[in-house]
Amino acid sequence: MTGTLYIATDTDAYDRHKQRQRRVVLADEFSEGSTPPAGRVVVCGAETADAYELARSRYPSDVSVVREADLKPLTVRTLDQVEPQPTRWVWEGVVPLSELTVWVGDPSAGKTFAAIDLAARIPSGRGMPDGSPGPGAGCALFLTFDDTIETTVYGRCVAAGADMSRLIVVDGNMAGEGEAKRVTSGDIEALLIAAEDAERASGVPLRLIVVDPMSALLAGTDANQANQLYDRLTPLVGHCRRHNVALLVLAHTSKAVASKAINLITGSQAQAGLSRSVWLVTAGDEDERLFLPVKSSLTQMRDGLMYTVDDRPIEQLVDDATANGLAAKLGRTDLPVVRWLGDSNMTAQEWIDDAGGDSGATKAKDAVRVTMTCLRQGVRDATAIIRAGEAEGLSKSTMQHATNGYGFIKTKASIGWLWGWPDEKRDDVIQAHFASTA
Repeated sequence: MTGTLYIATDTDAYDRHKQRQRRVVLADEFSEGSTPPAGRVVVCGAETADAYELARSRYPSDVSVVREADLKPLTVRTLDQVEPQPTRWVWEGVVPLSELTVWVGDPSAGKTFAAIDLAARIPSGRGMPDGSPGPGAGCALFLTFDDTIETTVYGRCVAAGADMSRLIVVDGNMAGEGEAKRVTSGDIEALLIAAEDAERASGVPLRLIVVDPMSALLAGTDANQANQLYDRLTPLVGHCRRHNVALLVLAHTSKAVASKAINLITGSQAQAGLSRSVWLVTAGDEDERLFLPVKSSLTQMRDGLMYTVDDRPIEQLVDDATANGLAAKLGRTDLPVVRWLGDSNMTAQEWIDDAGGDSGATKAKDAVRVTMTCLRQGVRDATAIIRAGEAEGLSKSTMQHATNGYGFIKTKASIGWLWGWPDEKRDDVIQAHFASTA
């Protein structure tokens, strides 16, 4: 027999393993007798040092000898002992409770606007952007690294209609009393203790933790090493699973061109692997933002959504008594408000395929080429440019998405949308483009 042999240094350990029908010998018998065959040896009980060293000296190096105290306890059950439970949601089909959700997009895509809009719905239990019910009143914790709480996050939360007494904010760049020290993955336990304290103070359950962005929390970790990411993320994900809290992390898109939507997240695929739900936030038509499904492990993949961010006067967002004072403190008279526009009827994979994916040198570059050709004589009606692309087999969405970020000026006029180049750049850029593709 070459299975596991338990060497017990006391009768309590011996009886415990004997009751589980394990092969076990007392340490005194082992030291005085022959060496039983074993593929693995576990030394258990009190005062294991001598028995451990003896076992190591008597077994060859290919036999693992460990102390029971060094083994991680595993929860092992047969499925008939498991009580099944339904999946619960903060936002049905988008953000599950007790699980990790990733929203990925470029830094300027508008992820934080959407995340704050979601967090602001939690305190009152408001419904979700698609009309589905919320999880019930609770509090939310927002860990931010990129945005200043006093000048940016506060105003956006006001604009989102949040109950500020139930929104907990943590400055990721200030760990300690005014000390400029970035919060890292080594501070996760401190973060979770702070969350528990805030939950008790608010009197309602913590429903949501938002980390913006995850790359800052994981600073010092090799984002391309899955084992490091799992080690850093597991304590936070484990806490959320035990306490029925949704964990939403915002991630940047990979700099490499992705042919599969799941590869959009920068670094290792550990974040995507641990997550149960992944969504892409990206620029859409003109001022629209697209919110598109990438991965859905807990339910059927649903339609994407669209939203935009509009500036609204502060007096339209708060009562008159508060408006003037708030405007004076923030130094502005309006605030950005997220406005949801409805379904997009597109997945992230379809968006990648439409924009070119790995063949970005084909569809996407063709769209840019057609647009540049149309703009050689100056500003043009967007509809005419899109029709020129359609004549070459390019869809409307490909023309719109592929040209975002290439320096084209897109302006909404009374006659419709106009596209063009800044006058000082137009000729030089067009000449350089055609010279490089000749």
